[in-house]
Amino acid sequence: MLSAPLLSVIDVFIINIAIPSIKKGVRATDAEVQLVIAGYLLGYAAFLITGGRAGDHFGRKKVFFWGMLAFTITSCLCGLSMTPFQLNLTRFLQGMSASFMVPQTIAFIQILFTEKKDRAKAIGFFGITLGLAAVIGQVLGGYLSDTHWAIDGWRLIFFINLPIGIVTLWATLKYVTETKSNHTNTFDYTGVIILTAALFSLIYPLAQGREAGWPLWSIVLIIFSFVLFVFFIVNQKRKLAMGKNPLIDVRLFRIKDFNIGLVAVLFHFMLHTSYLLLSAIYLQNGHKISAVDCGLYFIIPGLLLWHPRLPHQNLSSDLVNGYCSLVSSY
Repeated sequence: MLSAPLLSVIDVFIINIAIPSIKKGVRATDAEVQLVIAGYLLGYAAFLITGGRAGDHFGRKKVFFWGMLAFTITSCLCGLSMTPFQLNLTRFLQGMSASFMVPQTIAFIQILFTEKKDRAKAIGFFGITLGLAAVIGQVLGGYLSDTHWAIDGWRLIFFINLPIGIVTLWATLKYVTETKSNHTNTFDYTGVIILTAALFSLIYPLAQGREAGWPLWSIVLIIFSFVLFVFFIVNQKRKLAMGKNPLIDVRLFRIKDFNIGLVAVLFHFMLHTSYLLLSAIYLQNGHKISAVDCGLYFIIPGLLLWHPRLPHQNLSSDLVNGYCSLVSSY
């Protein structure tokens, strides 16, 4: 079950180090390279709630299996892409596939571990997996980008999902038992379409508009995205009032602590993810550091984030000094 969050997070961070190689490999512009990251997260975010409800409706084992199969196939299609359009399209589909397999892991934890102690331990392993995946993604992205076999190294960052996916699919069929389905829940298809369109209308012009000199279509599309967001909220409130199952229960936004948490998470990922991407590009293009060495630079901050109480004296002094030198170079 933990292979789903492992692969999904690795494929977010593994791209950062490989961005310069990918840009050169498919002859992409800066804006098109940004969409390689944004497209994956767009597909993941837009269908995440739908993926969770699909497990309730069709069975969690079944949705997990087909989600993992789709993720594995789309990963290979990413590796076979020859143009920026092909890569961005398959990355969107890859993120969409991840949104169906990852929620099943969380659902299985709630179902399989009924005792509080066991459930807390399982959630702990889930969190550890996410932290390790972030570090593994950075290092693996650097190593594979600099690996030159019969194919370009950057393509290997997508093909690496194939053996893991095959083993996971086999293990799912052999060891995972199906859960009871709940056919009373219905899908909010229109909500998914509206939200996806709103997110695309906001993200695409932000990525492409700057490079194109902010043409009129980019400004219009951004304004249109806010119109769609307002329409989405009205649509969700109307469905909630009618007793239907909307994509998002907007009553959650009345909870103060919930909103504070959302803002905190928003700013954390805005800064942290941007820092990782900019650092990877700066080190490789600015300081001409190899992709492998660049990936190694992220081990120390990854360990400190994963285990903030880790004493510095237990770390290699050379690594710490090297990282401090890197930070001071900014």
